[in-house]
Amino acid sequence: MSELETFQFLATLSAALFAGAAIYINVAEHPARMRLDTRSAAMQWAIGAVVPITFIVIMPTNRQLLAAGRDLGSAETRRLLGRWGKLHGVRSITSAIATILMLWGIFAA
Repeated sequence: MSELETFQFLATLSAALFAGAAIYINVAEHPARMRLDTRSAAMQWAIGAVVPITFIVIMPTNRQLLAAGRDLGSAETRRLLGRWGKLHGVRSITSAIATILMLWGIFAA
C-alpha cells in the first residue's frame, strides 16, 4: 500500500467514524437526553465545555510545546509549561464543576 493509499484509507476511516458517532448522537443519545427533565438535560452539557476549552484555549500552547526544533531546556519552554499547567487547571475545575452539577442533579431528583 502506497503512502497516498494509506492516507486515503485513514481519511475515509476518520470520516466513517465521525459519521457513526454523529448518527449515534442523533439516534440514541439526544433522544434519551430529551426524555430527561430540562434541568438534568442542560447539566449534561456542562461536561462538554471541556472539549472547546481544550481545542480553543489549550491547543495553541500544546502546538508551541510540540513544535519541531523547540529547545526543551529554554526559558520559553519553561514558561509554556507553566502556562499549560494553569490552563489545565481551568479545564480540571470545569470538569469538577460539571461532575458536581451532575451529582447534584442525581441526588436532588
